[in-house]
Amino acid sequence: MKNVISMKSVLAGAVLAAAAAASAGSVAVGTADELEQALAAAAKDPAAPHEIVVKAGRYLLERPLEVAAVTGLVLRAERPGAVELCGGTKVTGWRRVEGTPFWAADAKGADLKPLFFRALVKNGRWVETAVVPGGTNRFEHSARFGAFLLPNLAGHWSRPPTDDENRVMPYDAKDIPDSMDLASADIHLLHMWSDSLCTVESIDRAAKVVKVKEKPDWPMGAQGKFEYEIFNVREGMAPGRWFLDRREGRVYYQPLPGEEVEKLDFIRPVLRHVLVVNGGCDVRIEGIVFSGATPPYGAGAGFGGISAPAAVVIRELVGLRNRIREEGDYAHLSAMEEFNAVLPAHNPPYVRAMRMLRKALPEIPLVAAFETGFHENIPNRNRYYGVPFEWAEQYGVRRYGFHGASHRYI
Repeated sequence: MKNVISMKSVLAGAVLAAAAAASAGSVAVGTADELEQALAAAAKDPAAPHEIVVKAGRYLLERPLEVAAVTGLVLRAERPGAVELCGGTKVTGWRRVEGTPFWAADAKGADLKPLFFRALVKNGRWVETAVVPGGTNRFEHSARFGAFLLPNLAGHWSRPPTDDENRVMPYDAKDIPDSMDLASADIHLLHMWSDSLCTVESIDRAAKVVKVKEKPDWPMGAQGKFEYEIFNVREGMAPGRWFLDRREGRVYYQPLPGEEVEKLDFIRPVLRHVLVVNGGCDVRIEGIVFSGATPPYGAGAGFGGISAPAAVVIRELVGLRNRIREEGDYAHLSAMEEFNAVLPAHNPPYVRAMRMLRKALPEIPLVAAFETGFHENIPNRNRYYGVPFEWAEQYGVRRYGFHGASHRYI
């Protein structure tokens, strides 16, 4: 899977609120433990200004760094870009596999059990996973799920899917030949508005069905979506790709022409988050490089992006100012309520939540992005249905257009 997320993100001079006081006391740290201790010391005196200067180098973290709700904290690199806080662990001990172009390293924990991971980083860049060879990694299964899609409040489906409808995927023999080993493979299921990355529980070669271990976000074949991809298969090894054998606990890499594996720096991302800022105000982070967070897909299934990991997490910042007039907010909410009959499953809870938020946190600005706005300039010949025009005038029957943000992105 091509990963479009950059491995390193530099927060150079990124001001999360306002600048910390210039008179802040400064402490220099040179190890991960010293950095944790300095952050803990700042938490004990949250009202006082603090400056933590991190000496140049890469710091491999065993757990996320936690920044308490403090006021006036500066966390900066000794030199911009010279400090890397990494949420991964080094992969070492690579050896050439005789009779093959591969190199291998152990991938076992302290208990000698095989490790599970879905990302490998080489010299600061994601390494491409071994995928099904042949020029394409996009196939269609033959599962069908005929239930109607309903709003979540109504149960999501007109009838609950069975376990087999959720987890059993019939496949075409030409896409998954009997010679292909799927014991360590991931099946990436593409749904209508979501996707699921699942491990293989079993495969019935005679019946030509694969059963995945995790329950996907949607049933197989729901809403006429049948596409899937296969990742982490040994048969897909090629120069610059890697494969994890999850049974024997070994990771394989095939070097690019001219690469000397002994001189390459491999990192296995471990942490979902590298730095967590738990509120406060006047917090500033300067010149720090964050790396080694797990990629935006995990062992479970989920609606795309909602639960994606992030190297830096910021929670409950204060100091925001309301930039929207209150009467304007309520005018928009009232206008939204006029369309409750058109969107009964969406508009009422949205408006109710925004009114509650306005009441509980009046200083926080409300920002609404209307997806129909993308379609406002469609021509009239496409705007109206082939029904009496009076219906549009009297009842508002016309095409409004939805999922505008998705259309604009695509």
